[in-house]
Amino acid sequence: GGVTDMQVTLNGNVTELLPVISSEMIPEYIQGTSPSNNQRLPYAFHVSISNLMPSATYRYYNKVVLSTDSPTSNGAGNTIFVNADGTFTRTSSTSFGNAGEYGEFVADANGNYSGWFITEPSGNTRFTVGNEVYMRIMLNNGADGTAVVNRLTTSTSAEVINFGDFNEAGMGTGIRGVSEAISGNMVYLYDNEDGNGRPVYGTSIETTGVD
Repeated sequence: GGVTDMQVTLNGNVTELLPVISSEMIPEYIQGTSPSNNQRLPYAFHVSISNLMPSATYRYYNKVVLSTDSPTSNGAGNTIFVNADGTFTRTSSTSFGNAGEYGEFVADANGNYSGWFITEPSGNTRFTVGNEVYMRIMLNNGADGTAVVNRLTTSTSAEVINFGDFNEAGMGTGIRGVSEAISGNMVYLYDNEDGNGRPVYGTSIETTGVD
């Protein structure tokens, strides 16, 4: 009894965390051809994301965009999710509302996450040979939300090339290697023995269950 009620008015804005890509390793080339693509080669890239909600579980999916796409465009391409248990899930339909159509990752206690993402090229016109495409990652709110809240885009692009029989611009060849690494590990191909600079290509070691 006898306690006086008080009303306090606060002025100012509430600032929400805005996730950003803090580092990225984007291979130079990605396979593609349009309007039909029957030789799709999974493309793996690695990014670190900061300014996430600490210890939050985020839903995501990733695609590619052109520099002319709007900031609110989700882009094109199929997604292969690299799951925390080491399994892989492929989807050609993405959303944050249906299981199997999004992946998940958990931010650490400092609001950071580093991981692998895989895009499977489609026959969309963005995958026309010669195009420069950027990787875009769609995120929800980190709290089971079903709407896209943030779209993160790499600052580095990859050039679209396709399999060919000649040493010409826009053409590439398949390379097969034997490794002691286990299936599901990621591998980067470099154009030098020391692994300096950007990798030429990146993908997963077969088999992953989505081959």
